[in-house]
Amino acid sequence: TSVNQIAFNRYPDPYANETITAFGRHYDVKSNLVTAGNGSDELIQVIMSAFLMKGDRVLTLSHDFSMYRFYTSIVEAECIEVPKNEDLTINVDNVIETANEQQVRMIIFSNPCNPTSLGLCKDEVRRLIRSVNALVILDEAYMDFAGSTAQSESFLSFAGKYPNAVVLKTLSKAIGAAALRLGFIVSDKAFYDMFCAVKSPYNVNSVSQAFGKVLLREKELLKECTKK
Repeated sequence: TSVNQIAFNRYPDPYANETITAFGRHYDVKSNLVTAGNGSDELIQVIMSAFLMKGDRVLTLSHDFSMYRFYTSIVEAECIEVPKNEDLTINVDNVIETANEQQVRMIIFSNPCNPTSLGLCKDEVRRLIRSVNALVILDEAYMDFAGSTAQSESFLSFAGKYPNAVVLKTLSKAIGAAALRLGFIVSDKAFYDMFCAVKSPYNVNSVSQAFGKVLLREKELLKECTKK
């Protein structure tokens, strides 16, 4: 029904309002702090293009999602990789020290991590955010797989309270809808306004918006998708 109602001769809603409203209800966050994008890849690329200049430093972790380094190179920023501990856990003190010494402008990592499955608890994330003078991007693409821990350790509910922190979410992993190319940013209002000013006006097509808003309303179905 939602697809049949699409006016194909009209441009998409530039803010994907109905889709982000459904996202907000599903994850219990304020929808006015949520921005939709053409997958998390687009969101990462737009953030880096808008907030970095040539020669700026970005900190990521090793091992982690390889595309962070790729998008850093596209904007001609310098990527600093901080190695993880031998057991693949993250040394937060090392990250903080390196970020401050190297004066990095941005920190980005997946939490929990792709490919290790390990992540930081919410308190450690908060300590990191408070201890650096950098934008911290938390990619929570895999947080839904953390089961009962996901709700307690996700940083979504805190994203709007820290001006230097944003959380990325996606429908591609736990929900299994990678074909839609739907990603989301949860941030404070100032970042939301800045991001909306620099993104492409029609970055999420009407079909993806329609499917996304329907999927996000089906809580029981999404639980089954994540379980599978």
